[in-house]
Amino acid sequence: MSQSGITKSEISELLGSSGRAPKRSLGQNFLVDQNYAKKIANIAAGEGGPVAEIGPGIGSLTVFLAERCQRVTAVEKDEEIASLLNRVLETRGIGNVEVIVADALEVDWGELLTSRSIRRVVGNLPYNVSVPIIMKLVEEGAGIQGMAFLLQKEVAERLAAKPGTRESSAASLKIQLRFAASIAARVPATVFMPVPNVASAVLELRADSRYLDGYGSEAVDSAVGAARAAFAHRRQMLRRTLADERLSAALAKSGVGETRRPESLTIEEWLAIGVALSPGEGGHA
Repeated sequence: MSQSGITKSEISELLGSSGRAPKRSLGQNFLVDQNYAKKIANIAAGEGGPVAEIGPGIGSLTVFLAERCQRVTAVEKDEEIASLLNRVLETRGIGNVEVIVADALEVDWGELLTSRSIRRVVGNLPYNVSVPIIMKLVEEGAGIQGMAFLLQKEVAERLAAKPGTRESSAASLKIQLRFAASIAARVPATVFMPVPNVASAVLELRADSRYLDGYGSEAVDSAVGAARAAFAHRRQMLRRTLADERLSAALAKSGVGETRRPESLTIEEWLAIGVALSPGEGGHA
């Protein structure tokens, strides 16, 4: 039997029964639109294997994930909210969700995902910590096949920006050297409680190994390191931001013009710099 979603009145009642309100400090904006919750669950579920959910709140997305996935491991920082989520799951007879009270920024994601055979991650992430959480997953989740995150629209668009475009960054390069990034849905502020001051979007990441396979991990990591140095002063030319002797030599060897600015470089040009910094891997295969 198909699960019904968590309604706005149900969330209000649960919060009222515990004598509390959403915590601004934790960026708590609860998704209350069932259509959007179903849409995100469909994007995140993939083939229906185990999935990790970050920031489940009171279960707006969780109930649909549980219906579509073999198992859900939900990581919630707020102990009181986690208790309310367990109450919702028990009331609805949902038995394939494990709720873990933990800070997503402190979780050992490599261990957690491996121990539960999880290949997909989803979350409605607090705006103030969304990028650090995603970058931690990119670094630690080697086996992840797909991720979907509900984020502030501008943040989602920046992380999905292709290298060589104005909105590109070291973070977007790091992500897109391992994942294909796209905006899967745009979400209005009105579907949250309380209503935030900004619109949101769903950032979808699908594993893409072509750069790791073609260039090797050392070149990929070196490219990200060079980009991080360059984007620290994104309006300056590379000859200034990559002035360190080793970086300057790699820039010259790569054939990328020293008067270029970091936002103009394509992913292949960053990788050319990465290869020049890591000759031990023998360059592009």
